[in-house]
Amino acid sequence: MICDLCGYDEELNQDDICEDCEDEYSQDQFETEHPGYIWGDIGSKTAMSINVKYDGGIDVEDEQGAEMIWNVVQEEWWNQATEIAHEFGYSGVFSNGRQGGWLTPYFQGAKSYGWKGQGGNLGYPRYPSFDSREEVDNFMEFTDEIEQLLENVPDMIKDEIEWLKEQELIDA
Repeated sequence: MICDLCGYDEELNQDDICEDCEDEYSQDQFETEHPGYIWGDIGSKTAMSINVKYDGGIDVEDEQGAEMIWNVVQEEWWNQATEIAHEFGYSGVFSNGRQGGWLTPYFQGAKSYGWKGQGGNLGYPRYPSFDSREEVDNFMEFTDEIEQLLENVPDMIKDEIEWLKEQELIDA
């Protein structure tokens, strides 16, 4: 069979790629196969990221109550996203983009919650590589879990509203 990457007649793997090309997975291929999962430049590097913008609302009349609910849900969501990142071998995640609507996983030593900084003794983060089919596949499996977590946001909001009503912190 013909390799999808180099065009040579070789023995192919399940992705129709020969053994020589297997580790030469490119950013262009990633963008073609997985549209919508790349944010852009972080300094001089391009990182695989997931759009995690939430477009729903919070159905309470009290503006302060809505803000309180959103802050709690947002913090809990990012904590859960970080736990999922740890399960997939990443050190952590951070919010990226002009409005912070992109989740970017990274490798940087020990697992952590929140961005711990970089440089000096901390070293510098490394993002999943477009050149490694294994890292791309891991990222896509991670993406499935993050998208499922994002689908849970309306239920997280409802749960928080109910709890605040029970505590009489917002009007019923």
